[in-house]
Order: sequence, then structure tokens, then C-alpha cells
Amino acid sequence: MIIRTRIRRSTRRKHNYRRKTNTINTRQYTNFIKKSTIPLVATIATVSGGYLLYQLYQSYANPEIEDVLYSRSQVGEHDSLENGVWVTYKEGVYDVTEFVKLHKGGTEFLLGAAGGDIEAFWLYWNRHYQKDAESYLAPYRIGSLKDYKPISNYDPYANEPTRHKTQIPFLTKPYESECDTDAVSNDYYTPVESFYIRNHAPVPNEVDHSDHLIGIKYGDQEKSISLQQLQQQYDQVNITSVMQCAGNRVGDMMDDNNQTINFERIGPGMIGNAKWTGVRLKDILTDLFPDAFQEDDMHVEFHGEDGYYSSSPLAYIKDSSRDAILAFKMNDQQLLPDHGYPVRVFIPGLVGARNVKWLNQINILDRRSTSPWMVTWYKKDSKVIQKSVPIQGIIMTKTLGEDGLVKGIAWGGCDGNLIDKVEISFDEGQSWVLAKLRVDEYEMNNNSSNWGWVRWEYLVPQSELSESINVWCRAFDVKGNHQEEFQFNPSGYLYNGYHRRNITTNK
Repeated sequence: MIIRTRIRRSTRRKHNYRRKTNTINTRQYTNFIKKSTIPLVATIATVSGGYLLYQLYQSYANPEIEDVLYSRSQVGEHDSLENGVWVTYKEGVYDVTEFVKLHKGGTEFLLGAAGGDIEAFWLYWNRHYQKDAESYLAPYRIGSLKDYKPISNYDPYANEPTRHKTQIPFLTKPYESECDTDAVSNDYYTPVESFYIRNHAPVPNEVDHSDHLIGIKYGDQEKSISLQQLQQQYDQVNITSVMQCAGNRVGDMMDDNNQTINFERIGPGMIGNAKWTGVRLKDILTDLFPDAFQEDDMHVEFHGEDGYYSSSPLAYIKDSSRDAILAFKMNDQQLLPDHGYPVRVFIPGLVGARNVKWLNQINILDRRSTSPWMVTWYKKDSKVIQKSVPIQGIIMTKTLGEDGLVKGIAWGGCDGNLIDKVEISFDEGQSWVLAKLRVDEYEMNNNSSNWGWVRWEYLVPQSELSESINVWCRAFDVKGNHQEEFQFNPSGYLYNGYHRRNITTNK
């Protein structure tokens, strides 16, 4: 089941609320609150999702609603800001028009539930469900459903793929995991089953490779192309590149700065290196919409079959050195369902959130996407995360093996620069030694820049061995960029402070 945004332009219909004489109606209440506490209400609604707004509402008025019965078809007419935004939850009917305008997720996302059952919406977008949902909704109730039937046996996550044992999940609905770091970097290419997973919704399970179509729109022009046409009409390329989740190492950031933020405690395992096979986006868009490439400051919005969408500047697609592709293979294998089967966007150097999976629509726009994953989430220092992935050096060894080698990876980030050196320390940064870079295994394939990682290793002297050793590492690229010791940002994204790890030994 795909929950899609539905916006219908029409004249707003008026509706009356029948209330007892000692109450105020919703519009009167809203106007009163706006005049009295605009800044406070905006802050509360944005930060808390409505619960504190409910408490504030109760302090000003306690309307007793005389129950009004509505049919589902009547609710369905209120599916836009023009008509009013109504939703149902269990047997209740709620007018959430004013709340939608203030919610931090943005109106575009919340309109996906307009005119329908918000319980089904929450089951699909499970991270947005709150256990005390009825408390959130209570101020907006206007009546009851006369044809209410409980949702039964609806689980949009019932057909999720089986995951490999190396996956370490933070969430299961939707599935989000890092991977065991030994498995991630045991080979130059991360095995596809041990590549981290970051889903925002259920994995689409009705996408067929044989007849999959991608719609492409520019202005009033709309075209479509099948995956088979892509593979047959355009040259296929292999791009070696790291992909990293924006939240990778947020747990390290919290530990290093002795700070806690509202985020999963992600370690260093939401990263991987793969050979991506696909066709260049530049070739496709130049062929289908050559006029778009004459424009400046354009953006390309990508939509996935799961309902997630995001955008990147068209300049990234036009720039041949960025190697942007539509990918349908990882490490010479068909994409796994968790990684976007049958086709996904892949733009090296950008965070995973910009590489939309299960691609079914491309829009060329004269503005950045208004997706909530652009407007609200995946932002650092109030700026949208795009070409900002920093240099990264990570210790992958958890337990020292018989070979006595500490092993890790280093990557130049969004600029595609080669790694110049990796230094490690056994005395908390008082002195540093050079690790050995395994440059002999580095593969460029059809790369225009250095998007892949380099693995490194260091033989620990016997004099340093004990039951556990505290190892630090930092990486430098050929342009002089390097990891700093500490950083902190409230978003938690894109952390690249020195990596520190206590490694156990067999001693």
C-alpha cells in the first residue's frame, strides 16, 4: 500500500459545528489563540507535535462537543487546505486544518492523510505514530464516523525482506540498521547483505523489473521510460563509491562531547563501499529534455515507490565529474529490495538520503523540493544537507586478530579527493604514527573522481598490547582536509571527529 499526497483544488465548503451554548467554536478558539500567543503556539506546535498545544487549549476553553455523525465520503471531501483538512482516527472525525499549517513535517507530507484514516497513515509512516495519539487529536475533534469499522489485520510491514545476521537494527518498522564493522570492511567492496539499511517506510514489494516505468517531467512536458529502455539505449558504467548515512557516527558525537540528543545511538557502521552499475543521469536528461540543461539554478526531484522523495541541484547531474547515475546493480548483483530494487538514484559524495530508492518519478524544477526530508529533516545548522559530506576515517577492528593488525577505512567525502595519509594514536593523541594505506586494491572503474574508500592497517607493537587498547585515528586528503578532534551539532548529522575505539585483544 502506497500512501500518496492528494491535493484537489476546489472551493472550500463551509461546515458548522454544533456545540453547547457555553462553548466556543474551533475558528473562534483559533483566532483567540493567534491573537494571544502566536509565537508560543507556533513554537509548541512545531516542537511537540501538538500535545502541549492541547494543554494550552484546555487552559483557555473546554468545549464540550455535541456529537455529529459524518460518513467517510463526507470526510473525504475535506482533503486540502482549500476544503479543510479532515481525518479520522478510530471512530472520531477531526478537523486538523490549523494544525497542518503549523506542523514541522510540512503541509505537503501531512496532506497525504487528508480526507482519510490517519491510523492507516501512521501505520505506514510508523515513525510518526504516537501512543497517545488521541490526546494529540482531542482539541480538533468535530464528530464521529457513522460508518466506522476498525482496521483489522493491516500491517504494511508484513512482507518485509529477510535481513542478514550482520545487520544491527535500531528500528524494524521502518527498518534501520548499521552493520558489524568487520563485515562492512572485510573486503574492499562491502557485501550487499552487510550494507547498512535506512528505510523510511515499508519496502515496496510489488515493483516488477520487467515493466517498471520512470516518469520524467519538466514544466508541462511529461515523458516516461522503462528500465529495459534505460539498459538498452544508454551506455552502462561502473562507479566505485562509498555511501554513508547522514547519521553515521552520531553515537560517537554524543560520547565525544558528553551530550545526548534525540537520535538513535548510531556507531560507525552506517557506511559501505560498493561497485554501482547503471546509466548516467546526464545522458538521460540531456536526451529527453535538452532545454533544461540550458537553465541555471534548476533542481531534480526524485520520488520513490515508497512515498519518499528528495532533490539535488541539476548542476550535480550536469557535472560529469560527479558520476551521477541511475543504478540497478551493486557489486555485479541485482539490487536487493532493501537497497532499491529495481532502480535507484546514486550520486557519489552525497548522503544516502539524497539517493532515492525504488525510483518511479523524476521532476525537473526551478526550485528545491518542498519534501519534508528537505524542509525539516536532514538539515545541519539549519541548512539542507547536500554536498557537505566530510572526510572520514574509521577504525573497523573490534577485536585484534592473530595477525595483530588494527584495520580501518578512510574516504575523501563529497569532494572526491584521494586520501593522503591516516594517522593513529595509542596515547590519546599525544603522539601519532602512520598507518599503511592499501592503495594497491583501490578501484576506479569508470569513476571521474575518487569516490571509493581506501582500507588501511597498522601492526600493533607487542609493547602496546594489553587486554584492551584505546586507539584513535584521523585521516587527511591530498588537499589538506582532515578530521578535527571534536565537533558538536544538535542535528547529529555528518560527524567526523577523530574516531576512538577500545579494541579487545587475545592477551
